Amino acid sequence: MASSSSSSSSLMWFRKGLRVHDNPALERAARGSASVYPVFVIDPHYMKPDPAAFSPGSSRAGVNRIRFLLESLRDLDCSLRRIGSRLLVLKGEPSEVIIKCLKEASRSGLSTLLENVWLG
Repeated sequence: MASSSSSSSSLMWFRKGLRVHDNPALERAARGSASVYPVFVIDPHYMKPDPAAFSPGSSRAGVNRIRFLLESLRDLDCSLRRIGSRLLVLKGEPSEVIIKCLKEASRSGLSTLLENVWLG
């Protein structure tokens, strides 16, 4: 995903609203940057199995919710592929992972972090 209006790069952190269409943060990133790097971070606490839970899954999400998340991530990656990009899925404490990404990326010219959060 590239735009010719700038030589900067942006990291697009997907958290909610896992879609390409109707996504103001992604539109802003695409307009203002030469390159956009879409990222989703899987929080291990969200996915950690809970043997004491009533149903399969974790203490924070049942197996169906986890399956829906994974299917949504696959759909998002397919949508991004259609416009020439890919979704980078990382695992770890989200704030730590994003800070590490920003530190690494700043060495190569990353200038913007856009977070995809819907208010409403």
